[in-house]
Amino acid sequence: MKIKSILLAFLMLGMVNHAWSARVILTQGYFDPKPTTKPVPKSPEIIPEIDLDDNVLTFDVGHEDYTLCIVDMNEDIVYTVYVPSCLTTVNLPATLSGTYQLRLIPDGSSIYFYGYVMF
Repeated sequence: MKIKSILLAFLMLGMVNHAWSARVILTQGYFDPKPTTKPVPKSPEIIPEIDLDDNVLTFDVGHEDYTLCIVDMNEDIVYTVYVPSCLTTVNLPATLSGTYQLRLIPDGSSIYFYGYVMF
């Protein structure tokens, strides 16, 4: 019972431990809330769904093109990779240790999606 409660608490906080295969809970953020050259969307953005299993991120088929950034707790980018829509898995560096923020940045957008993971 305690193990289920602890796992549920981590998932509710959006933090995922790499020892479990789990959905990474993402939230939407903005780089610059002012309108850009693109028209302001009238409907909410669809938040992507990704899973983390050890150091492998798995994306749903048919996702947008993203730039994936891994940011440490000091706001330093420690890893970045381009994830085209045809790619469904990304192997993250095995040297990651600690808590990080994952940022998915759609091409040409002023928004990003983020969630927290622990390695």
